[in-house]
Amino acid sequence: MTDTAKKTVFTIFGSTGDLTYRKLLPAFYNLSYRKKLSDDFAVLCVGRKAYTTEQYLEIAKPWLEKGIRFKFNDVEFASFAKHVSYVQMDMTKEIDYQVLEDIYEDLNANTHIYYLAVAPEFFQPIAQHLKDAEILKASRTHRVIVEKPFGKDLASAQAINKK
Repeated sequence: MTDTAKKTVFTIFGSTGDLTYRKLLPAFYNLSYRKKLSDDFAVLCVGRKAYTTEQYLEIAKPWLEKGIRFKFNDVEFASFAKHVSYVQMDMTKEIDYQVLEDIYEDLNANTHIYYLAVAPEFFQPIAQHLKDAEILKASRTHRVIVEKPFGKDLASAQAINKK
């Protein structure tokens, strides 16, 4: 991951879930196929399972074959795969966020998009750990996207939004 400086990183928390396999990765593959992903764009897939990036991509491949808009081929898959990395971590443990910080430093990333494809009870802990681990540096741009449901009621949704 250190061979090319990446400017934008799209980090997906919950990368081994159905949403990521069925929707998110096919969407990025479609963008790659259409040459709409810049060379300096990285997709960092975060999950609890002990996979290498190569293992993760092999697991994702059949999902892509089913979920993409275009005819699947190995050349396009190889082009797409250059953008994707997988990292194992426990999203509930602040100490594991140092792994992310190290990766972001190696990538020389300055724009970060965090997609929380996790259950709502993990929204606040992930956001807090990103903050406490000092990943949310002022020299970088950060955006957090959360998957619905967004809270159990208005009060909990407002609490999540505030956090």
